[in-house]
Amino acid sequence: MAQSTPNGRSQDRSVDVSRPVETDAWGQADLLCPFEVDLHPETMAVNVRTQSWLHRMSLLDPSDHANRLKSEQYTWLATRMFPEAPPHVVQVISDYTSWLFVHDDLCDESSFHDDPLAMGAWFERALNLLMGN
Repeated sequence: MAQSTPNGRSQDRSVDVSRPVETDAWGQADLLCPFEVDLHPETMAVNVRTQSWLHRMSLLDPSDHANRLKSEQYTWLATRMFPEAPPHVVQVISDYTSWLFVHDDLCDESSFHDDPLAMGAWFERALNLLMGN
């Protein structure tokens, strides 16, 4: 069934579930993804602003997380989920998503996981930041 997206593109959303799953030479399934993969047109600008926000808010461990942030590309998750959202909406989603991943990485992979008091202090500061305090 073809549907028109808000940007006027037509998409075929029908899926033939009766066809057998094909595999490659290594036995890996060739999975059908019935959804169009699209990025928000402002992905690069949103990414620059998200990285700038994380740096301004001192949410990155300068020793490792700045490099990881560039390689992980958290913004791409937000801009794939909402490719047609208004830029200010996808920016907030990108910032929040990045905050979640950075927070998780700091708790799991930094010295915080051995120091609950330091982790609690950082979490309180980061939560206040999200709350606008």
